[in-house]
Amino acid sequence: METTTSIKEIPSYQSPYAIPPPVKQPYDPDEALLDIAPIAHALELFLQSKMLESEEFCHTNDQEKERLYFSTGYGLIQCVKALMSYEDDASLLILGDFLHLPRNERIS
Repeated sequence: METTTSIKEIPSYQSPYAIPPPVKQPYDPDEALLDIAPIAHALELFLQSKMLESEEFCHTNDQEKERLYFSTGYGLIQCVKALMSYEDDASLLILGDFLHLPRNERIS
């Protein structure tokens, strides 16, 4: 017996997003999980070497850097960029970005 699924299966190396997922405005911490799909899109852009587009997407959708998942994803992007640059100054700037986060939003 052959089974079929109604969900179109795509290879894991292809993005499930044809367009960027919407970002709910204004931000409500109780609905933070809604930011996972948009920040996953930003991380995919980064991994496709579209660093500027990725950073712009994060900045446009979270100018105040108040969203939990956007702040964490943006920090991860900046951390990887600093590690790739091998520059001490870049690494110190990243630490400053993480210290900018409120204590309850910092990652260990």
